[in-house]
Order: sequence, then C-alpha cells, then structure tokens
Amino acid sequence: MASTSREYVVEDKEAKRPAYYVEVTDKQISDFEIWNSLCANEGYEVVIYICEQYLNSGQIPVISSEIISVLFTLASVDEDVNRPLLRKADPLDHGRESLPARSLRLLDTLISHLVSFDHEKFDLYNLELLRCQFFYFIDGLIPNKGRSWICSPPEYNKSNKIIWPFTDSAFMSQSNVPLYASYINLIDDNRVVFKSMMINRLLSQNGSFWNTLSWTLSCFSTEENFVIRSFNERWLSIFDLLFDVYSLRQDYYMRYESSNLRTSPLFKVFWAVDHKYISKGLLEYLFVGCNEKESLYPIPPPPNEAVSGVEHVNHFTYNRSFKLSMSMKLRKKIIGLFLDLFPTLKNDINVDLPRKEDILDTLADTMYNDLKIEPFKHFMLSCYSNRKDNDDDRMFLPQLVERIINKAFINVNRQKQFAIVDNLHDIAKITSELVQLLKATNKYAAFNRSRSMKRREKIDFCIITVAKLMTTTHSIKKFQDYSSFLSTIKTFAHSSAGLNDLELFFYFK
Repeated sequence: MASTSREYVVEDKEAKRPAYYVEVTDKQISDFEIWNSLCANEGYEVVIYICEQYLNSGQIPVISSEIISVLFTLASVDEDVNRPLLRKADPLDHGRESLPARSLRLLDTLISHLVSFDHEKFDLYNLELLRCQFFYFIDGLIPNKGRSWICSPPEYNKSNKIIWPFTDSAFMSQSNVPLYASYINLIDDNRVVFKSMMINRLLSQNGSFWNTLSWTLSCFSTEENFVIRSFNERWLSIFDLLFDVYSLRQDYYMRYESSNLRTSPLFKVFWAVDHKYISKGLLEYLFVGCNEKESLYPIPPPPNEAVSGVEHVNHFTYNRSFKLSMSMKLRKKIIGLFLDLFPTLKNDINVDLPRKEDILDTLADTMYNDLKIEPFKHFMLSCYSNRKDNDDDRMFLPQLVERIINKAFINVNRQKQFAIVDNLHDIAKITSELVQLLKATNKYAAFNRSRSMKRREKIDFCIITVAKLMTTTHSIKKFQDYSSFLSTIKTFAHSSAGLNDLELFFYFK
C-alpha cells in the first residue's frame, strides 16, 4: 500500500518536483515551522515529546525531511561521550530513555506505520505526506564510492584519535534544496547535533556510507572482550531503518517512475560499493570481522573520542554468539535487496551487472572458503528464521546450501553433484540425497583432516539445515521412519560441533 497510494500526489509533467510530491496545508506549514525552529534552537526533547503525544492520541505526526534528518542524527549520538550535553538538553531524563533512544524508537514507529500504511487507522493525506518527507530525506542521502580509504589500517593523530579520511562529495545533497518554498528552513547539512555531523552529510561523503555500515557490523563480529554499547546497537538499528526506507522508495520508483538502472535509488547505494566487483565488494563489507583473513579496516564515525571516565556507565557484556545473531538479520536483509534488484531493472548505463546466479555463487564461495565457522552458522540460521512467504525468499536458503555443498566437492570429485533444490519437494528423493551426501563426506579424507574439519563442519551444518527445511516443508506424517532418518544423520555427522547443532536445531537427543 505504501508504494501504491497516490491520491494526494501532485502530478508534475515537467518533472520539476519528485514523483511522490504532496502539497502541504497551512496547518502542516505551521507545524513544520514550529518543529524547524525548535530543532534550530536544540529543542530536540520538545520535538520528540510532541510527536510521542500525537502517537499516544492515535494520530501520526507528519515531520519534515529536515526533522527526519535531525532525528536520525540524534539517534546516532554517542551518549557516553556526550552525556553532559544530553543531560542539559533533557534535565528530566532520569529514569527514562535517553534522547537518542527515544529518537530511534520514534523513527522506528513512523517507518513501521509507513510499511503497514493503514489508512483506516490514520488519515491518508498524512500518510502520503509523511511518505513524501521520508522519500525526500532518503533521496538526499547519496552514498559515494571511496573503498580505498579502508583497505589499510587507520591512521591516528597525536591525541590517539583516528584520522577521519573521508571527504565531502562534490555532489550537492538534494536535502539542501528546499522541497517547499512556503517556509524558511533553518536547518542545513552543515549543522551538528551534539557534536555529531548531520547523518545525510556524513553518509554522503566519499566511502563513508559503506565504511560506517561495515564498522557497525564488525562491532558485532568481534571477540568476546569487545563491549557492545548502546551506541553500537543504535547504529545497527539506524541502518536497518534506512534500508527499510530504501526498499519502500525502490518499490515506489519501479511502480510510478522508471525501471532504469541509472536513476534507481537502491542501485545508487550498491553502486557505491565497487563499480567493477560489486558482488565480492559487498560481501567484504558485510562480513568484516567474520573472515579467516580480513582485507578491510572500517573506522567508527566521527567524533571518535574515548569514553569519558567521569561517570560509571553500565554496559551489557554479550557473548560472541549472541552478538553475531543480532547483526545477521541486517546482513541477510541487504543481501536479499541486492539479489532482487538487478532482474527488475533496465541496464541503461551499459555496465556488466551480476546475475542472480552469479551473486549466489559468490556468496557460497565466500561462506565456504572465507567465513569462520561461527558466523557461517549464524548466517544460515538468520536465513532460515527470516524466510518470507514469497517463493524467491523461501528458495534462497536451499539454493545457497546446494551451491555450498557442490562447491565443497569440486576439488574432491567434480562428477559428484547434489540436487537439493529440485528434490526438496520429494521426501524420498531428498532423504536419499542427504544420506548419499553424508556417506560421501565421510568417505573423502579431504574433509576429515584436522585442517579441513571446519569445512567438514560447514557441510554437516548444511545437511542439518536441509533436514530442518524438510520438517517445515513436509508434514511429519510423510516420514515413514523419522527417528531412523535423524539417527542416520547423527551417525555420519562425525564432528562433535555438528552433533550439538543437530540437537539445537531439532531439540533431538
């Protein structure tokens, strides 16, 4: 519904306005001016409070694109570094959420309402106008290429602070250009919110978007001694919300604007990864901290001051397994958007684009050859838990598992290929296929040497994943001997970790 409703969209044959443009009423102009003035004077708490009261009364607050940018920036503020400033801005914050947390929760609520687009619950005009503001904000956030900046370890200045290497793009952010001439915008992209650069300016700098995303994901892929702070968790949620908006914007673009590659909102994001090796480059960004050997060194967004020791701040210490599971959902979402993008677009810029099959092959190769065992398992689990009702997403996991298994056997026996996808619908065929796979894996010494045990463990986990898919695809009544089937898996899955995974996945002992 968010990509189909256009009752209040103003048509513009000369294309001087965005295709999602909605005109504002006098009341909305008044609201925009009030919120704009409050943010210009750092009255962020009042803006958030007013929006919260709108929602509590069953109405949806329609904020301008500039305020959306301020809220995203506020959500990215490191409260440990800026605690005195935050306390001064909200002196009554004792015992309630901080301003960054409230800002993020407000954005999450508004975007959720845009996704559901319930015009029976909220006024349709307000929904379309709010969609217009979010789309204008996301169109003003233009990621730019700058991969070379993070291919080597970061440099530090004399104060032991990381030197921020990224520079402003020559491209003028669209958000600098007023969408409406009816009111004066007091908020520009040069503004800072509690020492933090405006998010649309920060992420539009050359290389900054994918560096910041990669750094965020790497915080959840590090070893046990890294303490995850609320700052890290909020950046993870910020990117999750940004890609939700990008997804809505892309759907609207395909439906009402064009199917050309050049002007696609989502293509611009992925094009900033690497113009030549886009698939491999994307996976390197997404799996930083998960590989046996790292090639990228992302850095935190500025300011990167050390946390002050004036106050004692409690932080949760998560184990690595839990940290990985927190970030895998976002990795899977981005890969899913990437897979679905290119088949729907017309190549009007004459560049070589990866086919869906090539992307899956690259992903399978990265997972089997490069990923550590724990990130490998958690990504597979995220693919299983995030399967949707559409056929493409349901078949993503079986296609990935089949490619990983067949890639494992290329150097052992090229003639040995397994058909997981084609046989998944037939319980007898897929059971036979899995038993053959288990026996073949046990047969070849290449999978059972001490140095290769991690690869053997990956194959075991793929088998367990397929077995779990079988139990969700078919009724358990179709299994003639369900316990015997699982026992067969248990017999041949020799790695102890594989046995633990089996018990975890099936609750079977």
